[in-house]
Amino acid sequence: MIEQYFKVADLRIKVTERGGGTLPHYVDDPCGEGGRGLPILQALAQDWGFEVQRNGRVTVWFDLAVTTS
Repeated sequence: MIEQYFKVADLRIKVTERGGGTLPHYVDDPCGEGGRGLPILQALAQDWGFEVQRNGRVTVWFDLAVTTS
């Protein structure tokens, strides 16, 4: 499930996986199958974090700056 919210000058996106409750973590393995998303979020997002839902699923959220031209 993907949700999005607009704040005054930011866009917040939330992603909830259907899988188990694995907490977000860095994986320093270029051949690994996962773990690359957090470095990308840290580079692009103004802020990010995660929430553990009551059902055990994990929601990762991040804020992006919205610019107007």
